Amino acid sequence: MKNKLFLMIMVVMVCSLTACGQQETGTMTNTGNSTEQVVTSEDNSELATAEDNKMEQTETKKQNQLQDVKPSYKEFRGVLDEIDLDIQPGTAGNGMNSIKTAAHLLNWGVGTSMTTDEIKKETVSWLSDKGNSEQVEFSNKLASVYDAYQKLLGPDAKELLEQAGCDDAAYPWSDAPVETIEAIVEVVQLPDEP
Repeated sequence: MKNKLFLMIMVVMVCSLTACGQQETGTMTNTGNSTEQVVTSEDNSELATAEDNKMEQTETKKQNQLQDVKPSYKEFRGVLDEIDLDIQPGTAGNGMNSIKTAAHLLNWGVGTSMTTDEIKKETVSWLSDKGNSEQVEFSNKLASVYDAYQKLLGPDAKELLEQAGCDDAAYPWSDAPVETIEAIVEVVQLPDEP
């Protein structure tokens, strides 16, 4: 009885495998750094490396993200990068660098097509790539630029721009706070004054 049951199960399994049209067999080999999978069938034989597939998917994802980024977002990230790279609070010449960077920030802020919600979201995204200490450092850098920005909204703006050598500034901008810049400051949260 047991032999008949076993034989029937084997017959059903063989029939189901051959009924599908093709029978595939495969082996996996671990080569140390990656896993190779060989799949053979009646029609072809393929060699696929799991690591290669993962790298291709990551590269495709990055390319799609770059294509999806609006030019205004790239420009905005460039402004944030400029603040992060060019401003060094407490160093000689930082005041003039802050004026130049604040002028670029104002040029961007009055001319951007981004909404304040988009700016806030993109600022959070940009900051999320940084660690806690880097975020605190950026907050201090932005505070220096924000101070210069407020001066550029005042009556001495033209003199400050000349001193900083900002011939390309689109002055005059406004004498009121610029909504787009205030959105950045709201997200970053400047340090409290001592």
